Amino acid sequence: MNEIKIVIATLAAWILAQIIKTIIMSMRQGTFSGKTFFLPGNMPSGHAAATVGLASSIFQSEGFTTVFVLSGTLAILTMYDAITSRAEIGKQGKIINFLIKKDFQKITLKEITGHTPTQVLLGALLGVLVSIVVMHV
Repeated sequence: MNEIKIVIATLAAWILAQIIKTIIMSMRQGTFSGKTFFLPGNMPSGHAAATVGLASSIFQSEGFTTVFVLSGTLAILTMYDAITSRAEIGKQGKIINFLIKKDFQKITLKEITGHTPTQVLLGALLGVLVSIVVMHV
């Protein structure tokens, strides 16, 4: 029974993060777009919510095991990548888009691909909270 709860907690954390992200973006932009649900970046981090939700669920189910350590390592690497590499790619996208506009090109790169530390932290907290709710219901 715990295996299915782990899967549910992981998926629920990601889905809830994406719903919250869609609501926040809709409020900021003054319009709703279902596409926002699938976009990377912004608040909160769905990647952090899912991977931390997974690790937290495994810990609650099995304790400090090899599987927990592996899932925790995956969560840490995912969050580190979101804050560093993917955030830098977004900054580069902004600069490249600015340069392309000068040449009247119609190509644009995504500018929001990563996360701020706050977005990742809130996604991670969401993952923990969702896993606690799912694992204890």
